Amino acid sequence: MNEVLLLGSVSGEAVYYCDQWARDLLRFRLRTEPSSAARMHGRRAGFQHHHCIAWGPAALDLAQHLRPGSVVQLRGELIARKLRTEDGRLTRQCEVHVRSYTYLGDRPARPA
Repeated sequence: MNEVLLLGSVSGEAVYYCDQWARDLLRFRLRTEPSSAARMHGRRAGFQHHHCIAWGPAALDLAQHLRPGSVVQLRGELIARKLRTEDGRLTRQCEVHVRSYTYLGDRPARPA
């Protein structure tokens, strides 16, 4: 079984477009905080950024609601793709293909 459950906030703008087969597609990055276990054991404690893709009706719905800082819980499948960089090197990128999601609103502004 290949299933990922993430809770985080959207970092940057979500990008909506139709692919060459006229399918709705939304790409966005989800920023998650490190786990408490990772912090306790002194492992890398930085935020993680996950490349996410939503298709079809989910792409349309999320495109209307997601803004930078929006908090989302999503469930999806982890996919590894091979990409060619601008200088011609072959690299791998992991993406989360969204299967279901819960929109949890916008993160409140921090006091000045």
